[in-house]
Amino acid sequence: MLLKRFCYGLKNKFESWRKVENINADSLLVIAEQDEVIAPKYGHNLAKYFATKPKLNVIVGAGHNNIAEFSAYPQALAEFMQ
Repeated sequence: MLLKRFCYGLKNKFESWRKVENINADSLLVIAEQDEVIAPKYGHNLAKYFATKPKLNVIVGAGHNNIAEFSAYPQALAEFMQ
C-alpha cells in the first residue's frame, strides 16, 4: 500500500502553488503540526504563493488524519468565518 502511494505521488505532481497564485480572496491555511502525509513545511511554503497573504493556523499536536479531533480545528474555521 505504501509503495502504491509513493508511485502515485511520483506520477502525479501536486503543484498547488500554481493554483493559488491568483487567489485574491481571504484564505485560511490550516496545518496539522504533526502531519505525517504532507509535511507542515509545505503548507508554510504554499502560503508564499497566494496573491493575498492567507491566514495560517497550525493545529498543535494534530496529524493528517486526526486534525478534526482537535478543538482548535473548528475554532480556527469559526474564527476565520466571522
